[in-house]
Amino acid sequence: MELEEFFKNDFKKIDIDLPFKRVKSDISNYQKYSLSVNLSPSVMESEEMYFDKVKENIVNEVNQYILKVIIGDIKSNGSVNFIDVSNIIDNTNYITMTTMMRKIVSEIKMLNLPNVITNGRISSEYIMDSPAFNLAPIKNQKLNEFTKQGNLFGSIDVYIDSFMKWSDDFILSYDDVYYDVSDIKISVRQECTFSPVLKVEFIIYHNIINPKLTYIVENLTSDTYSKYKAELRNKRIDNLLDYDKTLESNL
Repeated sequence: MELEEFFKNDFKKIDIDLPFKRVKSDISNYQKYSLSVNLSPSVMESEEMYFDKVKENIVNEVNQYILKVIIGDIKSNGSVNFIDVSNIIDNTNYITMTTMMRKIVSEIKMLNLPNVITNGRISSEYIMDSPAFNLAPIKNQKLNEFTKQGNLFGSIDVYIDSFMKWSDDFILSYDDVYYDVSDIKISVRQECTFSPVLKVEFIIYHNIINPKLTYIVENLTSDTYSKYKAELRNKRIDNLLDYDKTLESNL
């Protein structure tokens, strides 16, 4: 079977399964995206195995692309918070890390972050060792996936985004994410004997409820500390302006 024939006849729908709520929305709310999928040669496979692998590759690429769009939107448009643990200094490194962990977990609860997305470092250093953390059941998850690690206090779901950098010092959060993907069109952009390239076009709708970007201020030399100082300065200026307005209104 030719690839084009496969897409027209047997590839009517692909199942997108993300840890968010899939809904249908008005077509005007969708945005159009496209990506390329490289298919490695599968000379030793049967035709059925080959086309199953084609489908799996496309599903994985579309899943990852939608996640990238949603997570990028949370980071770009989320309200900004800071958790400052830069002044925690104890006698030993172990005590320091334990105290930092307790404060970060406590602040996550106080900030009312029902769903948390972070990287492997912050998860392992500050979240997973907390007595409030409950590990999720182990599943056959693939590498480079967005995975649920567990929860805090039985109610705050914790996810690991494996594409976040190890050095990232922030967590993302949201109340709910509604999404849909449709109008998937696939064509062979380049077809050669060894490695065809597919063009995958689709439209995405997503709506993020209460996105937040929370920086963890770990030390005084980090870029995040500079952002934190600027935030504190702006708040002091706003408080002074509000105070001046109050004085003027009382005169």
